[in-house]
Order: sequence, then C-alpha cells, then structure tokens
Amino acid sequence: MRVKIALYFLLFVPIFSFAQEIRVSSPEEFVAAIQNGVTIILKSGTYNLSSVMSDQKSNTIWKDVTDGYELQIHDVSNLTIKSEGKVTIVVKPRYAWVLAFYNCRNISISGITFGHLESGYCDGGVLGFVGCNGIDIVNCVLYGSGKEGLGIESVDNFIFKNSTIRDCSYDLMTIIGSSSLLFENVLFTKTGEFNLIDTERSTDVRFFKCSFTENRNSEFMPYFFSFGDDSGVFTLEKCKFINNQVGYLSNKSEKLKLKKCSFTGNTFVDIKNK
Repeated sequence: MRVKIALYFLLFVPIFSFAQEIRVSSPEEFVAAIQNGVTIILKSGTYNLSSVMSDQKSNTIWKDVTDGYELQIHDVSNLTIKSEGKVTIVVKPRYAWVLAFYNCRNISISGITFGHLESGYCDGGVLGFVGCNGIDIVNCVLYGSGKEGLGIESVDNFIFKNSTIRDCSYDLMTIIGSSSLLFENVLFTKTGEFNLIDTERSTDVRFFKCSFTENRNSEFMPYFFSFGDDSGVFTLEKCKFINNQVGYLSNKSEKLKLKKCSFTGNTFVDIKNK
C-alpha cells in the first residue's frame, strides 16, 4: 500500500520549479543578479548599464570597446530576464553591444526595450549571441543607433517572437553558422544602409507572419537577404514587405522559399511566391 501511495505522488503530483526570483530596480542590481538558474525581474524604469562601475564576476566581464565598456555575459544557464512594467535597458558607447551573450544556455528575455543612448555610426549592435543554445526572446524592442539589431553566431534553437527591430544604422541582423531559428510576428523597420540580413553557413531559418517595412540600402550593398555560398534555404511564410527602398530581395533567389508573402510599394522586383 505504501508503495502504491508513493508511486501515486511521483506520477500525479506536479513538480514545481524553485528557481530563485530576484527583483531589481537599478542597473547595479541588475548586473549583480546575473547568474545561473535565476529569474531577474526588472521594475519599471530605464537601466543605463554604462553607469555601472563593478568588478568582474564569474559570469560577467566588462570589455573595452573604444568609446566605453561593453557588458559580456558568459557561461550562464537557465537565466530569465523579464520586466515588471515598462523597462528600457540602454548603453552610451556606440561601439558596445547593449547585451552580449557568450556560451550561454536556456536564456529567456521578455518585455524589454534595448537600445543606445547616442545616435550615429557605430560598431556594436543591440543584442549579440555567440555559441549559445536555447534563446527565447518575446515582446521586446531593439533599436539603434546600434549597427544592427541582432548578431547571431554559432547559435542553435533561437526564437524571436512578437518583437521589433527598428532604426539601426547598418542592417537588421547577421546570422552565421546557426540553425533552428524562428522569427514569428516580428516587425523589421526603418533600417539601412547595407545588406539588411546577412547570413553564412546557417540552416533551418524561418520567418512566420513577419513585416518588413520602410527599410533601405544602396547600390554598394543592395540586398535585403545576402546569402553566402554555404547557407541553407530560408523560409518566409505569410510575411509582408511594404515600402522598402532596397535594390534586390536576395543575391541568391534559390535560397529563399516564399509562401503566401505579399509585396507592396517596394523598389525590388517580386520573385517566386507560392
């Protein structure tokens, strides 16, 4: 009888997660809270990471990037960063990524706006991920003047959903050596001036119900999607391209699989659309 009772609890009693929750209200508290297995809840406000003067920690370093310092988060697993109210995370250096993640696993970010304080041309983007697996970003806004919204390199299992990338100086994002990426219900807008989505050695990348509006580039780098020779096919399903001043949709039309996409007011010519 006791064995049956024990089995009952093992099978039917829900298993609860006891991940630690840390509420923060300042950039110093936010940086100090970054560690494995925690949920960081940011109270409403603007968090200027460039105001933080802290020592290196086991999972964070500050890198010198010409006009200031960049916060790099490395070797962190099972970290959730989410907002409680309206939250913006900014940095002052134009050469710094707002947040850069290296060799991280199971990172969830939701409800936050990320950007740079100063406009102009720069080297750093908004959110960067290198050597990561299991990234989930929902209900976020990424804006310039960062050179691009997303930098994705050697990343697997990446979801970017119900979010916006806007007003970046050079391009929307770069994808290198990555796989299993999903962009769903994302607005990509008002960005230029180079190839807008650059990719190399990447496969299983899907855009679903995304909108690409009012982006631009020039004859120097005229492609919306620029593929390296070794890149796989990108799938775009039920996406909208509206009023983009772009030379060409892609440098390799065979690398784009379009399903029920619409094109309105663009300067490039539509290609095969099933």
